Amino acid sequence: MFRRSKNNNYDTSQTKQRFSIKKFKFGAASVLIGISFLGGFTQGQFNISTDTVFAAEMIPGSAATLNTSITKNMQNGNAYIDLYDVKLGKIDPLQLIVLKQGFTATYVIKQGTQYYGDVSQLQSTGGARVTYNIFSENGQPHVKDDGQTDIVSVSLTVYDTTILREKLDDLKKKAEDPKWSENSRNEVLEGVHTITEDLDNNPQTETAINDKITSVDELDKKLVTPTITDAEKNDPTGKDQTVNVGEQPDPSQSLTDVPAGSTVAYKDPVDTKTPGEKDAVVVVTYPDKSTDEVPVKVTVVDPRTDAEKNDPTGKDQTVNVGEQPDPSQSLTDVPAGSTVAYKDPVDTKTPGEKDAVVVVTYPDKSTDEVPVKVTVVDPRTDAEKNDPTGKDQTVNVGEQPDPSQSLTDVPAGSTVAYKDPVDTKTPGEKDAVVVVTYPDKSTDEVPVKVTVVDPRTDAEKNDPTGKDQQVNGKGNKLPATGENVAPFFNVAALTILASVGLLSVSKKKED
Repeated sequence: MFRRSKNNNYDTSQTKQRFSIKKFKFGAASVLIGISFLGGFTQGQFNISTDTVFAAEMIPGSAATLNTSITKNMQNGNAYIDLYDVKLGKIDPLQLIVLKQGFTATYVIKQGTQYYGDVSQLQSTGGARVTYNIFSENGQPHVKDDGQTDIVSVSLTVYDTTILREKLDDLKKKAEDPKWSENSRNEVLEGVHTITEDLDNNPQTETAINDKITSVDELDKKLVTPTITDAEKNDPTGKDQTVNVGEQPDPSQSLTDVPAGSTVAYKDPVDTKTPGEKDAVVVVTYPDKSTDEVPVKVTVVDPRTDAEKNDPTGKDQTVNVGEQPDPSQSLTDVPAGSTVAYKDPVDTKTPGEKDAVVVVTYPDKSTDEVPVKVTVVDPRTDAEKNDPTGKDQTVNVGEQPDPSQSLTDVPAGSTVAYKDPVDTKTPGEKDAVVVVTYPDKSTDEVPVKVTVVDPRTDAEKNDPTGKDQQVNGKGNKLPATGENVAPFFNVAALTILASVGLLSVSKKKED
């Protein structure tokens, strides 16, 4: 599968190298590979032979493969080099192939009739070929198992994006100037980024480069100075506004520095149902229809006095005799910060329900007068308040005394009773105690005296008995036996006794 030609040596600067090239499948790439035996001359460290050329679809035993991971420089079995990258020292052709461990390689680039042993020598764009001479671990040219020298030749396209990149850099700097409108700046910078990203990641053709230069020129035309809206020219300031509860604030009174011809409105209705500081937003629509939203504050107040807003209620209060009532305890629903006082002092010297007036002074100095009642009570028990006095009472023997007749100064509603029954069986002065139970159930014990008398006369009380007596017969001498008593005397005595008996019976009936 190889041919021989005449064995002649040529100056490589003037001689075309002949290769029999065929495509073979290398991974996902279709690669052009040519193999040459060592021949009659050396270009640097790269041996080039015009004596024998070997072409094969596959190269068994080759120590090199193409580095397909560098997509910008290796695609579809072809190599690509940007002179822009060459000038920056970013290109090393040896990175386009992958060698077995310990193997090395040298390369030569043939472009037209020129051979270059270093990529930095490239000056022109167009087609070229890079040929690699593979060396074994011992530093000698690698000879494959079939005896052929391992040489790999790859088709190379050289292009130059320098002018395009310079235009991109210039346009990028231009677009970054804030004098342009934000939208146009963003559009241009995005376009520059897209083109630059494609240059950094993909190989280019001359046609593609020219198209991109045209695109850059078109992008440049899109940069425009911004139109300054009225909203950008103006800066209205919020102004506090105060309205009464239920009133609607005027948005024009919430702003300053609004240019003529503008309209203003609250973004949302302001709640004025309740007092307080309300946050709001005023939307300014300028003559050019641009808008501003300005945050403002609206203070909603209740115009009524505190006295008009409040309605404190009187509350009954009870105090002891001599104590001063607390006006704050005579009212309910008094707002914080208010002061209260009785209009006139409350008379607490005597018990009873007293009418009074509490004056409420609110924080805003408005006042209310609230009628109230104060009940003055004597905290003492009825027993402590009263001092009933004992009163002597006289009753007949056998009669029961009345305890109410044994006392004076007993208040109405009280009950009285002797602590112990009074002994009235016998006449005499009897000590007794009357218990007074007052309406509040307190009690007093009052010592009293009850005199027990026998209402009868001595004659009624006594019943003398006759006794026989002996007297002499003389007229002026009473006989001891009574035998000689004159009849007249006897009759008189009987008459007296009968009268006493009748009187006694009559007295008992009356009793």
